[in-house]
Amino acid sequence: MKKLFDSVDDNIKNEIIMKSISVISHETQTDLIAIQAKLMELSKKYNIDESDISDTLLPIKSIYFYNNMLYMNFMQKDEMWDEMFPLEVVDVINAINGAINEFPLSDHQLKKISVSIKDSFNLLINRKLFYHVIQNILKNALFFSSSNSENKVTFSTDVSNKNFNRIIISNNGNEIDKNDERSIFEAYTTTRVNGFGTGLSSVKNMLNYMHVDIKVAGREACSKEDDDKKEKFDNVNFIISFDKKI
Repeated sequence: MKKLFDSVDDNIKNEIIMKSISVISHETQTDLIAIQAKLMELSKKYNIDESDISDTLLPIKSIYFYNNMLYMNFMQKDEMWDEMFPLEVVDVINAINGAINEFPLSDHQLKKISVSIKDSFNLLINRKLFYHVIQNILKNALFFSSSNSENKVTFSTDVSNKNFNRIIISNNGNEIDKNDERSIFEAYTTTRVNGFGTGLSSVKNMLNYMHVDIKVAGREACSKEDDDKKEKFDNVNFIISFDKKI
């Protein structure tokens, strides 16, 4: 699929994909709303608890979620962003937990996620964009850790740097190639067979809008940089840095 787009201008690519997502979203969600409404009606009629049909509701919620997430990936930053996505002060723990709680995850996926936060601090963010950022990184982390026998995605924080407070999202999948580390946030760059390479580039754009930096690094590079905090790092680490002066 990616090869079909190689010679097309990036703005045209965005427009094509965005319109395609919009059409697919409309056509699928209309039917899903009817199915979900009927399912909830029957559960009330026969006194079935929602938790007993969660396996059926989760895929429906997931389709809603991914349609919205994909659509947001192609939103262009312009003067409307300030109105659409105003910034507010949010506690880092509430922000991370909020993003995870809104993400449609199975019980199996939830068991793979560990939130180990000792250092708390405030963020100046837009919740919707920040949730999108965290969920996008988490989606990738879960995907690439799935082949490892000791599946784990860990969230931690660090305030020891004098200039930055950091969120570290680590997973124990295979190390990222050095060349991929340098290009991973570029549009239409992907290591997934059927990927478009738009998720992490949108993450970078959204964090830039919120004046936040992100990088990815392996265990060795992180340990050299932060030797006394080796326990925070795994094979793959997304490090989100918030300027303490903002």
